[in-house]
This record gives sequence, C-alpha cells and structure tokens, in this order.
Amino acid sequence: MIAPKNAAPRDAEGRYRVMVVDDSAVIRGFFRRALESDPTIEVVASVGAGAALAAGLLTWLFERSLTSRAAIEALSPDRLRTGLRSAAAVAALDCTRAGADPPDASSVRAFLTAQGSSSVQMAGSAGEQRRRGR
Repeated sequence: MIAPKNAAPRDAEGRYRVMVVDDSAVIRGFFRRALESDPTIEVVASVGAGAALAAGLLTWLFERSLTSRAAIEALSPDRLRTGLRSAAAVAALDCTRAGADPPDASSVRAFLTAQGSSSVQMAGSAGEQRRRGR
C-alpha cells in the first residue's frame, strides 16, 4: 500500500477509511461489502486503476528500451520491482484525480520521493526530456 507517511491510521471516529481499487466492478463490490461488514472500516471510494498501472509499467519499459520479451525476461528482480513501484505510483496518483488526467513523470517522481522510495528514477524521464528538446 502506498500512503503518506504522516497519514493517520484512523479517522476521528476511530474508523479506517479505505479506497478499494480493482478493474473489476464485481471484485470491487465483493471487497466493499466484505470491508463494510466491519464497523471499524469505512470504504470512501471504489475505483479501477488497472489501466493506469499498465500504462505506467509500459511507459517505464519503453523509456528504457525494454520492448522485447527477452529484454523483459532479463530484468533483475530489483529492477522489475523498481518498474512496478513506478507503475503503482502512476495508478495511485491517477486515483486522486477526477476524469482522465494521468500524472506526468515529474508528479510521479515527486510522489515517489515523498514516499521515501529508492526507485525515484521514474518512468517517463527520458521521454520527458526528449519532448522538452533536451
């Protein structure tokens, strides 16, 4: 779970406030009902972020020219974790925005830095530099 370091674990009434994230409305509904059966949990939102996660991972791979099956299979576990952490940050930020407004690379880098992640070398950095003409 990615959460701000200073987030309070419970609200003023002592309940945990959670967001259910999954692409499947059926699965989200199942988790919502299961979580809400506990009086100490309040589900405040339910969203699907799989597309943002996939886009974040594909961008991370593309920006590093990891576009073949062999290149992806050759990734070390640590490097793959870095890519997945970056993709999860894209999805997490996407869930904080209304409509189709995916985060840019600098927003994701700032988010990862705020989380104390060692994987701040974020998706999009090389592409962002190309777009800016650097």
